[in-house]
Amino acid sequence: MAIHAASATTREVPRIAPYPLPGAEMLKFNRVDWAIDPRRAALFIHDAQNYWIRRFEDPGPMIANILRLRSAARRAGIPAIFSGGRYGDTREMRGLAYDMWGPGIGGYSGNRPDDAAIIPELEMDERDLYIEKARYSAFFKTGLAARLAERGIDQLILCGVYCHHGCLLTAADAYMRDIKVFFVADGSADHNRAYHEMALSIMADLCVKNVLTDEVCTALGEGVGA
Repeated sequence: MAIHAASATTREVPRIAPYPLPGAEMLKFNRVDWAIDPRRAALFIHDAQNYWIRRFEDPGPMIANILRLRSAARRAGIPAIFSGGRYGDTREMRGLAYDMWGPGIGGYSGNRPDDAAIIPELEMDERDLYIEKARYSAFFKTGLAARLAERGIDQLILCGVYCHHGCLLTAADAYMRDIKVFFVADGSADHNRAYHEMALSIMADLCVKNVLTDEVCTALGEGVGA
């Protein structure tokens, strides 16, 4: 298993070489047979910020699938929720996240003013909801659970980065709140294929149903491969 840890010096996520996104072979880990109900679902795009996506040498395949998901969700009247890490936290605000990952977005030399922005391909509009995160889970001190309850949402179609970081912890937090998570295996990415597969197997065993972009789009009324 090829594992590339963050640098012990900078703790930044390393550059991520292209790898084939997981496919149907990862669905074997599913323990549940949940079905997406568009009346109760939201599309959750996890941490698709410039700072994180720039780590990938070629994020194109994942972005293309997220764009399909977003398009299908809009046509089905399903809201899109984005999450993102905060820009320019002090060391005190970072807490233990500083020990693990250093100063975070905006804290390293060479950072860019648009690091915290959602990537331009997925530019948000007034219909979208943004959740600013302070830790891995998008539920931690954000009020997300209450906002979902207000809208009658108890299903999340989860995609984005990174699988074994915030995606895993957000999915686990949702599970503990009785919110079903459909994790899009080919609409997400990680530091490498090994981490990606590891996260998919753990999540399916504990708290999600792994799905593919085609499956989600079909459930939302889009033809496969459209």
